[in-house]
Amino acid sequence: NTFKAMGKEVAWINKQNDKDYPLNIVKFQQEQKELKVAYKQLDSLYKLPKDLNVVSNAADVPGSTDKDRLERNKLFINRIKGDIYIDETVKIMNNMINQSNLALKVSGKSVKEN
Repeated sequence: NTFKAMGKEVAWINKQNDKDYPLNIVKFQQEQKELKVAYKQLDSLYKLPKDLNVVSNAADVPGSTDKDRLERNKLFINRIKGDIYIDETVKIMNNMINQSNLALKVSGKSVKEN
């Protein structure tokens, strides 16, 4: 799971930040390289392999001619397309909806009755 891997990386980085640094320059440089690799791995975990399909609601941009509003909305959409937390939330919500629909089918109720 991505979040477990993120937790491990953060814990390792925190442990490295709390330790004493060697006076040997070669050893110090090696440890700094290891930290850089860990930070790059952590950054890669925050990025989704594929952007989410996100579009604006009609209410968000109702034929607006306000360029600032359009630009802010565009930036917002681009920012959330790669958000790992929104992706995980969407997955959880879809799972909950599917479980609810399955429970309704088993109980004999239709999805539209509920």
